Parts: sequence; C-alpha cells; structure tokens
Amino acid sequence: MQLGLLTKPNSYVSHDRSQSFAANYPITKFIQKYVHGSRLLEQIGSEVIYVLPTDDVNSVKKFEQLFADLDRYMDRMKIKNYGLSDTTLEEVMLLCMIM
Repeated sequence: MQLGLLTKPNSYVSHDRSQSFAANYPITKFIQKYVHGSRLLEQIGSEVIYVLPTDDVNSVKKFEQLFADLDRYMDRMKIKNYGLSDTTLEEVMLLCMIM
C-alpha cells in the first residue's frame, strides 16, 4: 500500500534532491513510529510517497492511529493532504521488468 502526501510550501520536504532525505526525515520518522518497515519510495516536487507494508497484521492495526494523528498534525507538519493507493498488478510487473 502506498501513502502519498502533498506538502505545503516551506514544508519539511526539500525540492533540492541532495537534501531530500534529510528534509523528509521528520515525516518519515512520524510514519515509522506507527508502521515499522514503512519506507520513502519517492519524492516528486511537493508530493512524497511512502510504502506501507501490509504483510504484518500488527502494523496494519496501527494504520487507524497513524491516520488519526496525521489528521491532527497536518498543519504542524505542513501537509496539505494525503491519500492511499494500492499497488496494482501492472505496477508490480513494471517494477519486475526494471529489475
């Protein structure tokens, strides 16, 4: 499952590729506090995408609290909005072809 975040200007997200990891660190730590094994997949402009593992039942159970706290701290973390998407079989096949 993927979690996409759209950030506000002057957010933790850097638009300079060399600083991307450091700039995303507070948001990454926030997400990983709830869902261990989640990871930053990519950043394109002000959109940041994380992969949330769904193979661990304990992690999935924490999604509700993650989303509740994301709602609560959106302004503080300078997040405009967020959304979830499920990886399609087509996306999996494209990734396999790349590897």
